[in-house]
Amino acid sequence: KDSNNSNNNNNNSFLNYSFPIDLWAVGCVLAELLQGYPLLDGSSEIDQVQKMIDTLGHPPTRLYNYSNSNSLPNSYSSASASASYSLWDRFEYLPSEGLSLLTRLLEYDPATRWTAARALKSPFLETAAGDECTKNDTNKNPSNHIEWNRTE
Repeated sequence: KDSNNSNNNNNNSFLNYSFPIDLWAVGCVLAELLQGYPLLDGSSEIDQVQKMIDTLGHPPTRLYNYSNSNSLPNSYSSASASASYSLWDRFEYLPSEGLSLLTRLLEYDPATRWTAARALKSPFLETAAGDECTKNDTNKNPSNHIEWNRTE
């Protein structure tokens, strides 16, 4: 059995669980850290799909045609077609490198979603720590590079 074909078949839908879904989760966590609340906080499966479409637009039809869920394709067709509050609108204050990282982590298609290795090479992450935080800083306390604020 060809393992490449097996991997491709498993990655035909963003609903199949594999390493790329972990990167989707990283994108969601990063978005939550940046805005202070969940990016896609759906109250049901259908509401979740609607929030994804509102923020990211419709997924390519070829992806949900391979879905394991019988109810989701119907929800795609009944969901509104336009992104009402896009990712770019929510994070307009971010530099383009940050928006690019979020966009690539939240790609519907797992085959085109950035890998962890690629995401770590993002200019947004490479410059986020600044000049003071380098690979040679292993003896320093990493929390020195983060501004901590106490909230009640």
